[in-house]
This record gives sequence, C-alpha cells and structure tokens, in this order.
Amino acid sequence: MKLLAAGCLLLAVAYAFGQKDKGDGPEFKKQPKKEVKTTTAPVNHAEAAKTLQRAWDAMAKGLKLKGSNPVKLPNDAKPITKDEVLSAYRAMVLVAQPSFKRAPTPVAYNAKRFRKDFNQGTYLKLVKDGFVMPYGPLVVGSSGTVSTYEFGDSLGVFMLRVSDLAHMPSRKFSPNLMKPGIN
Repeated sequence: MKLLAAGCLLLAVAYAFGQKDKGDGPEFKKQPKKEVKTTTAPVNHAEAAKTLQRAWDAMAKGLKLKGSNPVKLPNDAKPITKDEVLSAYRAMVLVAQPSFKRAPTPVAYNAKRFRKDFNQGTYLKLVKDGFVMPYGPLVVGSSGTVSTYEFGDSLGVFMLRVSDLAHMPSRKFSPNLMKPGIN
C-alpha cells in the first residue's frame, strides 16, 4: 500500500513539474483584432470583379473546373447593378452546372414581389434553383446598385448553393437518400 501511495505521489509531482512554464518556448501572444471597415457605399466593378474572381478560384479548385472565370466586369469605380450581379451568377452557374451531383429542389417564391424591371426570362431559373434568395435584395425592392452587405450576403447564398449541389451526401446518414425500410 505504501508503494502505491509513493508511486501516486511521484506521478503527481512529475505531472506538476511538467506543467510548469520554463520560459524556453514561445509564449502565447494574443493576436490583435483586425479592424473591419464598414461602409454604406455601393460595391464598384473593381471590387466585385476581385471578389467574384476569388469565388471562381474556390469553385474551380473545389469542383475541378477547367477554363477561366466566365465573369467579365470592367475594372472601374462605377457601382455594380443588381442585374450585373445576377448576370455574373448566371455565367458561373452555367459553367459549374456539369459538376452538380444532383438536381436542385425548386424554391417557393411569389413573382408579384419581384422588382418591376426584374428580367424573369433570364434570371428566374437562378431564383427557382435557389442560387438567389427569392425575397433577397437582388430581386425585390428597387433596381440600382448593391451595397457591400447585400453583395456579400447574396454571394454567400450563391456559394452555399453551388457547394450543396456539387456534393453528394452519404446514403448512410441522409434520410432522403436512404434505401426504403431503413430507420
């Protein structure tokens, strides 16, 4: 019994000395917070082109897409319009579509809520397939420019939907893909 108690004491002392900071290694330094500048100014063509290029690079790498970015925007300081953003998303979807593993589930929407100048013939499929929010800033409200918040939010939804359709979930853990009779 004394031998067991001595062994436990020795183990506790060894553990305690192992925890002591000797100062010979790098110390933990708290990283300073990055300051994010917010603005209410609309997104310009140059900013949108740079952001969409980064999104395309991620899509091309993840989906193994060949070719260059199908989105061609001028590199100027003019604000980008909602239709230009929709056109860019449409171009990216058309190139990425062969990589989709499954068909998109249609999204419910009310066409009466779309903005008056919304070109349903060209961009309605983006809404139906869920690449653009059916009641989001790109399709409802007034036409015009896009704020940084609206652009970032719509790009996030777009990228999420592309990654969702390009991924086939496991049959083992997805109830909609399981074989009948499996609980």
